[in-house]
Amino acid sequence: MKIAIIGPGYGHNIKPYLMFFNDWQKDQVDFYYHHKDSFSDEYTNISFLPIPNKLLHLFLNAKKYDVVWLMGGGRLLYVIAFMSFFMKKNSKLVIFPYGERLPRETNKKTIKGWFLRKVLSCFTCIHCGWYGIADLLHPKLKSKILIQVMGINKDFYKVSTNPHKEICKLLEIINENEYNFYYPKSFLKVSRHDLVIEAVKILKENGEELPPFKVYFLGGNEQDNQRYEELQRLISTYNLCSDIIFLQKTIFFKTEDLNLIWGKMNCGLQIAQHDGLSTTIFEPLVNEKELLISDIPPYRYLDDYFGIEFNLTPLTAQEIAREMKNKILNINTRSKEEKQKIKVAIKEKYSFESNIEKLLLRFEKGI
Repeated sequence: MKIAIIGPGYGHNIKPYLMFFNDWQKDQVDFYYHHKDSFSDEYTNISFLPIPNKLLHLFLNAKKYDVVWLMGGGRLLYVIAFMSFFMKKNSKLVIFPYGERLPRETNKKTIKGWFLRKVLSCFTCIHCGWYGIADLLHPKLKSKILIQVMGINKDFYKVSTNPHKEICKLLEIINENEYNFYYPKSFLKVSRHDLVIEAVKILKENGEELPPFKVYFLGGNEQDNQRYEELQRLISTYNLCSDIIFLQKTIFFKTEDLNLIWGKMNCGLQIAQHDGLSTTIFEPLVNEKELLISDIPPYRYLDDYFGIEFNLTPLTAQEIAREMKNKILNINTRSKEEKQKIKVAIKEKYSFESNIEKLLLRFEKGI
């Protein structure tokens, strides 16, 4: 098979695909990238072709590709759907929609929603992070398109031996003599940092003596500056500046570098209003840490998928505070053996490499 990948030349979403296809010996892989190039020096078995310079090249060579894989979407979504008319009949179009924005737009009863459903019906497969995204798309597209859950790649199990100097500075900030909660989510309204802040306020005001603890925020790739400033003001208003720490970063960190931060944490926080299923759920689990997770529909699949009971917390500051207190006091926490069992289950059942191999095998067989 000959494969074309189309997407941004930077970021944590594209990297697992480049890692996989760089080692993929069977096929020729061309990567049509836009914006900056962060990876061409690292992945030398892939041809890097900049957009828009090479967009015409992509169209003129459409028939040579067996699979065209679009990362994210944006305006290129319409271009690639149109390109399906120029491809071979048995060629496959795949899209990995970053986040929930596109699936939610697709499900709306609007002219744009109708048009997006028509566009997405041109694709063979939607490769998504988790069943949360699949659920958004199934009602309208289930009879027309294959929806495949992705998985996490092997980098999640590595720990850096030569970390970036910026990570080293962050590690110095973290006090391992306290109970540390870690919330590495983008500063967006769907990520409920505000509820975490309210929960810390409740714990500080209830008068009960608790062992010392801190909460660390680390922003993701996206940021709503207004939201970020609102959170900082809220922390200042509640006088929690010494209890909730922002870990500032200016670059894209590799997963193996981030695992060094997890090594100093006790519990991950995954408090989201909506979520396809973030990798930040799996980072604490593969590092054998505790996890406090909100009760929303996509997370309710976790029990069935992994055969492990996940205690989901109602999305209120009071309930989050109660669960944080339990974690600090070591109430209802998992044993070391249970944490190892979860790590093994994730490695076996939710592997990016094995899931993508199965998908490519289906394409090879014409399924």
